[in-house]
Parts: sequence; structure tokens; C-alpha cells
Amino acid sequence: MERVLDCAKPVRATIRVSSYLVLQDNHVFDLLEHNDSEVPVQDDANGRTHLKGLSKVGINSIQEFQNLCYGSDKLQNPTIASSQTSGHRGSTLM
Repeated sequence: MERVLDCAKPVRATIRVSSYLVLQDNHVFDLLEHNDSEVPVQDDANGRTHLKGLSKVGINSIQEFQNLCYGSDKLQNPTIASSQTSGHRGSTLM
């Protein structure tokens, strides 16, 4: 991630991150939003999976990335956290 950020600085590119939680293999939730609505999952003609409407947050440093992915308050969705105890978490970089 640090290398990606270093490459983005000279060209003033913005790196954006999304974070999501997959529960029971078919329910996906946006961890950056503080609501409990599911994110629509769609497959394209090439068989690739897309999460429609996933929130994106800009990051400028490795510290911001670490805070976002490892314990940030932004990832605290109280409804999901209180009702579910396990799942798979993922992140995307744009």
C-alpha cells in the first residue's frame, strides 16, 4: 500500500478505499456506512462480481489506510456488529 501511495503522489492521483463485510456468503454490507442496508451484488458478462453503491474514502498516507482498515471508528456499523459475530471482511482500492 505504501508503494501505491508513493506512486500516486507525483501525479496527484487520489487513492480511494472501500471496505465491506460478507455474511453467510450472500449478504454484503458497507462498513463505511452507518446503516444496515445490504449492498447489491451483481455479476457482469465476464463473470466478475461488482458491489454496487459501495462507499469510498480517500486516503493520503499509510497511517490513514491503517486506521481505516485496522480499527477505525469509521468501520463501526453498530447494527451489523451487534447482530453478527462472524463474516469475511474485504477492501478495494481505486
